Amino acid sequence: MNDSLFKKNSIRNKILLPFVLIITVMTAGSVFCAVYFISNAKPFIIGSIALLVFVNALIFAIYSVIIRKITNSIEILSEVAKRVAKGDLNQQIYIESGDEIGELSYVFNQMVKNLKEYSSNLVLEKNRSEAIISSIPEGIVVTDMENRLILANKRAEEVFHFSCDQLSGKSEMNFITNEELIENKKPITRDIIFPSPEGKNRVYLLTSSLVSNAHQMSIGVITILRDITHERELEELREGFLRTVTHELRTPLTSIIGFIELICQSEEPVLSEQKRSFLKIALNEATSLKNMIDDLLDLSRMRAGKIKAILVPVNIKEMVESVVATFLPLAKGKGVSLIIDPIETGLEAKADFTKLRRVLINLVSNALKFTQEGSVTLSAHQHNKEVILSVADTGIGLIPEERDVIFEKFRQVDYSTTRKYEGIGLGLYIVKQLVDMHGGRVWVDSEYSKGSVFSFSIPV
Repeated sequence: MNDSLFKKNSIRNKILLPFVLIITVMTAGSVFCAVYFISNAKPFIIGSIALLVFVNALIFAIYSVIIRKITNSIEILSEVAKRVAKGDLNQQIYIESGDEIGELSYVFNQMVKNLKEYSSNLVLEKNRSEAIISSIPEGIVVTDMENRLILANKRAEEVFHFSCDQLSGKSEMNFITNEELIENKKPITRDIIFPSPEGKNRVYLLTSSLVSNAHQMSIGVITILRDITHERELEELREGFLRTVTHELRTPLTSIIGFIELICQSEEPVLSEQKRSFLKIALNEATSLKNMIDDLLDLSRMRAGKIKAILVPVNIKEMVESVVATFLPLAKGKGVSLIIDPIETGLEAKADFTKLRRVLINLVSNALKFTQEGSVTLSAHQHNKEVILSVADTGIGLIPEERDVIFEKFRQVDYSTTRKYEGIGLGLYIVKQLVDMHGGRVWVDSEYSKGSVFSFSIPV
């Protein structure tokens, strides 16, 4: 209180001091003149001096009143400003004046009013955002670039058994690592396992993404956790059922195919041409069914991580020629040309021969299936430290929307009820998995109704 009083007095003193000095000098001069002229006893001079002293005193009194009014207004402004600075936005200044002080008071009141509205809106938006984030069933965790906790919703606190209030500003989010995210600048997705209060492990899909400001500068990381335990359990049940069914189907189907082949290859004139034709159709259908079952078994083994690539030097030209030899009868039967572009004799890649051949077989089979006329062309060349193989066809092609999903499992180009093309949509998915296993990449260039070019790369 004493400090405040001292500041008020100092403001008034700073304003009054110059004028007091001036009045003091003028009064001293008047007194000096009065003493000098009184000795001469001239009445009009004495009167003039008295008038001058009176005017000086009057000016001093008026100026003092004005200064006091100004300093009082400044003191009021200062006191209200201090309260506003401490967060009290209900303050108002009541100074009725038409001068600059009154205008300043009006502007100050408007500023406080606007500030109060902005503050209320911010609080409203903050409460609304917190309510929305709290109601989201997925866990949400926000950290800064140094992995210090900024925000977490209730679901995240339940999953990781922590309190946001206790860990706010601390770097204890061990399950979130920002190094890879900062380096690659791309969202990271992975599965993590955490025990639940019931003692059962829960599987969560963790997705971390960078948060950028208006200047595209990374300012933090947002991590979303989704409970996928039930999905994983269903997937395991489905995979187990799939393995059992395919194994049970494959054994009798192999026997059926073997017996049909024996009968078809027999030269005894027991069967008429019509019956032999029926048996060939049955053989083709059984073989197609066996291929589907093989695809399902391969998918199951891949999901279980039981398929590994054994990398050895593979001669690309020899492998391509062996695949073409396999499909040549089918291509001739359809009237489609099967072409090999010139390939360097010594071109090699480090790969698993069986799996790399399976990739080419799936791509060529797919190309022949969707090509009714024209050609299917195979090519291979080395680019930097990769060998790039391509299968180009003049078939039906793909629409732009299909290019993004064509390598997903169980995806089909023909979704109609009267499907023209056979298959269950696993061929290209298996291609991608096998290429990924080699550390390569696969892509497609296509134009609808003009054909497609499927390409993949294998490190040398």
